[in-house]
Amino acid sequence: FFQAEDGIRDVAVTGVQTCALPISLLNAVQWDFPVEARPFAALADRLGTDEATVLERIARVKDAGILRQLSAIFDTRALGYSSALVAAKVDADRIDDAAAAVNAHPGVSHNYKRNHDYNLWYTLAVPPGVSLDAHLDVLHEQSGARVTRKLPTITLYKIGVKLDMTGATAADARAEVLEHERPERREVMPAPDLSDLEVATIRAVQRDLPVTKRPFAGYAEMIGGSVTEDEVLATLASFTERKLMRRFAAVMNHRSAGFKANAMGVWAVPDDRLAEIGPRMAGFAAVSHCYRRQIGRAHV
Repeated sequence: FFQAEDGIRDVAVTGVQTCALPISLLNAVQWDFPVEARPFAALADRLGTDEATVLERIARVKDAGILRQLSAIFDTRALGYSSALVAAKVDADRIDDAAAAVNAHPGVSHNYKRNHDYNLWYTLAVPPGVSLDAHLDVLHEQSGARVTRKLPTITLYKIGVKLDMTGATAADARAEVLEHERPERREVMPAPDLSDLEVATIRAVQRDLPVTKRPFAGYAEMIGGSVTEDEVLATLASFTERKLMRRFAAVMNHRSAGFKANAMGVWAVPDDRLAEIGPRMAGFAAVSHCYRRQIGRAHV
């Protein structure tokens, strides 16, 4: 299974700014956002401009709907959650109602109508100690699907959406798969022991980063009590070191950013060639997600 994205630069900057800075800035906030006290000043130094300009441009691309959110991206499995991709067959005349029922579940992060007999695809994650199958049974019934299949990950070759806003990446361009883009996957991944501060920080930093000079101080205010900016930054560094947080990055609205194609492909690969083909597919720069998946039992 892989997902690939392709795009064009011109639409990406329409109505925002056609100079180089927004393009390089949008790449920077997706690829290597600095987790430090004044991140927008650090970005300004990197890009050869000033902090006020970066703050103003970030606000503009957010208002334009191009940049959807800046926040922490956690590894749900490393936090002890159970998760799976789910494919469902839904009668075409009621797919919107089915999607609405699925979207109501707090553990559903992605949900798409797709051009296939299995026409509704979504991801489901549930907290430690909770049965994924029990929740899937409920969603199967509430969505009115004729068939629902769980497709859990066996091997994760790559997970990391990085949209190149320059439009210069060739279709066959290769890119190194970074460590945080291929997090560890084991059959059993127990939940880590987390302090009250760590739990509160996880909840806060999944919210949109304030567009201010000291945004992590804003997270400290959200958490409340006597929590300081330094404590928030130290906790995030710990999450990264323990591989609980994959990265802190921008999530783009790819259509508003001008990316005209976004497709998922499902490939039948012989077992004895997976070790070769999985990493090869993951190595394409345009591929954002690449997994080996198991076809689980059907809910009918």
